[in-house]
Order: sequence, then C-alpha cells, then structure tokens
Amino acid sequence: MPVTRHVLSGSTAGRPIVIVATASPGTLLHTAGAGLVAVEEVWLELANSSNQQVSITVEWGGTAAGDRFPETFFLPPRCPPIFVATGAPIQNALEIRAYASVASVVRARGFLNRIS
Repeated sequence: MPVTRHVLSGSTAGRPIVIVATASPGTLLHTAGAGLVAVEEVWLELANSSNQQVSITVEWGGTAAGDRFPETFFLPPRCPPIFVATGAPIQNALEIRAYASVASVVRARGFLNRIS
C-alpha cells in the first residue's frame, strides 16, 4: 500500500489556517479525496494566540451534532500547538471544519497520510 504525505487542503503551502468562523459550518480545514479507494489519516493541531480561554468545535465529515469531534473542548490562553487528532481517518470527499468562540485567534495546521 503506497502512503503519501500531504498538507491540509485548506492550507496554503502548509501555512496555518486561521479559524474565522464562530458558528457552524466552521472554517474549512480539509476536504478528503473523492471515493473510497484511499483513506486519509489526519493529524491536526490547534493553537490559541489570545489571552483568554477559547472553546473550539471540530466538525468531522459533517455539521450535525454527531459529526463534531469531540463536541467542544477548550484551548487555554496563549497555548502552543496541541494535537486534537492523531491519525484520525476520513475519506470520500468529506470535510473537516472548525469554529471557535472567538474569531481569528485559533490557528490550525496539520498534515495527512493518504493510504491507497
């Protein structure tokens, strides 16, 4: 099985993605490749640049309550990047989106391993 590494599709050349959205649907982080042949293992980390705690919701494959992964969690003030997904699978053109309680203070970055 060949494995190739890629940046998140919502990123420009691997740069962090600013989470602008404060409600669903969130800021687009990644769209998985079409079809069911390949599986993408996504590694996603988030950082909070503000001086306040920020709640964040990641929507994994959809915007319904059951698609939120996890429901909601909190990033401490001025926190360095922390992983929130470590090799979580996605495929079939599903999207990963995120929204935060404060706009433009959380940055996302990551990569994926595409296994075909």
